[in-house]
Amino acid sequence: MPSVHFLNVAPGDCTIIRHGSGHVTMVDICDGNIKSEVKKGLIAEAARAKPRGNFKMCEYPTNPIEYAKSIGIKSILRFILTHPDMDHMDGLNALVKNIGIENFWDTGVKRDPPEFGQGAPYDEADWACYENLRDGKEPSVTTLTKLAGSRFKFANRNKEGLAGGDGL
Repeated sequence: MPSVHFLNVAPGDCTIIRHGSGHVTMVDICDGNIKSEVKKGLIAEAARAKPRGNFKMCEYPTNPIEYAKSIGIKSILRFILTHPDMDHMDGLNALVKNIGIENFWDTGVKRDPPEFGQGAPYDEADWACYENLRDGKEPSVTTLTKLAGSRFKFANRNKEGLAGGDGL
């Protein structure tokens, strides 16, 4: 059964789509380098709380790699990077190494690399991984740069190139 998972990753984004075919799409990744800690009772506490203002969800982020593994995901058919800001690719290197992706979709948006080093919140290995994927230098990954209106396999066509597939 298809499902969509919107993960609590602060400050960025991460969405996992499990298609009816069994294929998996991940859109962006953030907090892929954190060591998450399951907060027991958090859901029950939230259910008892009266909805008002700040739920402090940023204090309980989810590591998307650990989450994906916990729901049985063993590979990502396509990883879509909406744009190359670090809060949308924090953990990309770990994702490639620990789960693997088959297709990397680049939107063509360009950015200069951010500053890394002492006190920087992000890992330079993620930027290097992004550059390798973007430039087609990761041998086990197909890199695609597709724009609105494009029709191609596994986006709005099946593996034979016919209508259907895991339409996005």
